[in-house]
Amino acid sequence: NASTKATPTGVEFAHHLHGIRSTLNVSVRTDCDAEQRRLIVRNETDRLRTIEVTSYIEVALAHPMGDLGHPAFSKLFVQ
Repeated sequence: NASTKATPTGVEFAHHLHGIRSTLNVSVRTDCDAEQRRLIVRNETDRLRTIEVTSYIEVALAHPMGDLGHPAFSKLFVQ
């Protein structure tokens, strides 16, 4: 069971499967050039479960056209 709900500042993705409910809220910050994500995972069963979450982000600190022209070079100096 999956759903998507748009808001004026972002979007919410919800999913429910085998007693696990996950909700991902993605919004754009209006005070800076940033995207904010919040993941909520709930076990809705009486059973003890182990849930692993993996996240990945790609940082681009260059002008968008520069990053598109040389994406590998832009990532060499991020610390």
